[in-house]
Amino acid sequence: MTKKVLVSVWAKQYETSKPIADAEITDMETGETWRTGKNGYAQLEVEPGRKLTLKFNKASFPPVQTASVTVPESGLTGENREITLQVPGRKLYEALKLALGKPKKGKHHVVTTVSALGKNLHDDRGEAGVVVTLKSTDGKTVRSDGVYLGTVLGKTEWLRPIATARLPGLKRFRHKNTSHDGGAMFLNVPPGDYILEATKMGKDGHPVIFTTANVRVRKDSPDLINISPPHSPHVVPKPKP
Repeated sequence: MTKKVLVSVWAKQYETSKPIADAEITDMETGETWRTGKNGYAQLEVEPGRKLTLKFNKASFPPVQTASVTVPESGLTGENREITLQVPGRKLYEALKLALGKPKKGKHHVVTTVSALGKNLHDDRGEAGVVVTLKSTDGKTVRSDGVYLGTVLGKTEWLRPIATARLPGLKRFRHKNTSHDGGAMFLNVPPGDYILEATKMGKDGHPVIFTTANVRVRKDSPDLINISPPHSPHVVPKPKP
């Protein structure tokens, strides 16, 4: 009998942070499906050692894909190991699609949240001042044209990111790195395997250390791929001297 391990999946709405119940979670490699409970959680049993890429579906929300995560022998459970889905409501998604543009044919939008040290999606605390790069695993593609959200009066700001993403003449006015929410977007990404890398110089003059994230953009991926904590880039403690 093939060994399987436990993987926890948690889905929440972006705008309200409320868990999303009765959503379908699909393993994009095998087609196997599960459903979330009232607390937004689904418990999966999968074979360790392989990459797991999941897709979220529920009628009142857009379909969303996760990062591609290699399942360890110990499984993936707990707030700092589980796979998460941060899903915008349908109204917000349609507004953003109108503002930023629907992905071009055969391409997809990749969104990520860089999280601060010791934080995860339950904390909703991103890392500010980070530059995110999207690199193909074959080394042929390196994108540093991420769209970053801003901050106005302590709130996430959308107007400038949208305007500078849509109008080529305003590109030089884009935010250069993440704000307090840690968000970054790469528009119109073609199918392929990618790595998200994060860089930032610390206050001590030394580089901050981040994990990387794996992204598998498939031909059948939904328009929106959201790489959310804890499997997005996040700050890790510096090694002790």
